[in-house]
Amino acid sequence: MKVFGIDFAPLNIPFQRRIQTFATLVAVVLFLFGHSVGLAMTICGLLFPPLTVPILFYLVWIYFFDSQCPRRGGRRIEFFRNWSFWRYFSDYFPCKVIKTCQLDPSRNYLFAYHPHGLISLGFQVTFVANGNDFQEQFPGIIVHPLTLSLVFRFPFIRDFLLSVGVCDVSRDSCQYILEKMGPGHSIGIVIGGAAEALDAHPGYSRLKLKNRRGFIRIALKSGADLVPMYCFGENDLYDQASNPPGSWLRNFQIRFMRATTFIPPLFHGRGVFNYSFGLLPYRKPLNVVVGKPICVEKVENPTEEQVAELHQIYISSLKELFTQYRKEYSTNEVEEISLI
Repeated sequence: MKVFGIDFAPLNIPFQRRIQTFATLVAVVLFLFGHSVGLAMTICGLLFPPLTVPILFYLVWIYFFDSQCPRRGGRRIEFFRNWSFWRYFSDYFPCKVIKTCQLDPSRNYLFAYHPHGLISLGFQVTFVANGNDFQEQFPGIIVHPLTLSLVFRFPFIRDFLLSVGVCDVSRDSCQYILEKMGPGHSIGIVIGGAAEALDAHPGYSRLKLKNRRGFIRIALKSGADLVPMYCFGENDLYDQASNPPGSWLRNFQIRFMRATTFIPPLFHGRGVFNYSFGLLPYRKPLNVVVGKPICVEKVENPTEEQVAELHQIYISSLKELFTQYRKEYSTNEVEEISLI
């Protein structure tokens, strides 16, 4: 039903879909504004006398006694990761894992996820929430999703992220998980990072990968096998304002990102009660294809030539994965992968 150009949702929507919408709204708000909510809760607690002392103790704990936890494998609690809440989040799209081969649980892996999209919702469903049975499809593989170090400086949200298995993306953290936590322990990284979000437009697949070689060095130094992943549908979840390279908007976004490490894309999806605008992603299928692992031999001090060679092998493997499954799992006419 349209009113003043706004396409409102009908009233007779099944209850199941309403729960899915609510779960997705909570998840999106958590991942977009969790740091701000945590900071606001801390300030309110400090200003409310009965909570002042407990909050102070909590702050001392996280900044002085527990500060290394995100870099030492985190504090993963399976109970939180397997909440039925996450299942509703996954079913909203729905989000599915496509398994192309078996993975040996005696090995360690670096799962390289593409594309970033606006907020990497396919990555969150797959690795943060275990909402699409990735863990059941790959038994014995324990994936630690990684994010920016800065996020763990914000109270409360850091503990939520630690409870669902998220860790620091620093090199030290990566090597600790891959080398010291035992067989099967692996890491998941969104390779393009926040900068790639500026190119997250429906129908396009522009990956910030040409000069991204840090993950290649980590794989070589730890001997972890590289697993390319591509989520068909990730870039279709939101509409973003046109911001071609060289435009005033793109230049402003890049300057803002360099100053704050956060990126300010101008985007919209749908709302809770309408289909025209809002923070919710569109209901578009997410198909997360997990590719075949690239076997990596451990090299203590890899040379630039070794890094470049493995980087090229990885790019070829990712392109092959994309080409092989694009027609089957893409819901949009996605262009060929272009590297930026």
